[in-house]
Amino acid sequence: MATSQLHMQTLFRFDDEGRIAGTREPDGERGPVFWLARGIDVCAWAVRRGTPEPLARELAKLRIFDDRLIELALARLATC
Repeated sequence: MATSQLHMQTLFRFDDEGRIAGTREPDGERGPVFWLARGIDVCAWAVRRGTPEPLARELAKLRIFDDRLIELALARLATC
């Protein structure tokens, strides 16, 4: 498991659909509407349970953009 994915799994509880159900703190809160973390080669992201589907789709586009930035950065590092 990548570091960013592990970080996300450590911070939050998830429902069966993979959406954030809450934080893992003793008096856990609902959690953020959107969470994203980048590693050197992977991006971990999730939206909160109950987030309207149109908004969840728009937020997912941010992850796609982020993946492209990671690919560009890795390609640039390969040429150094």
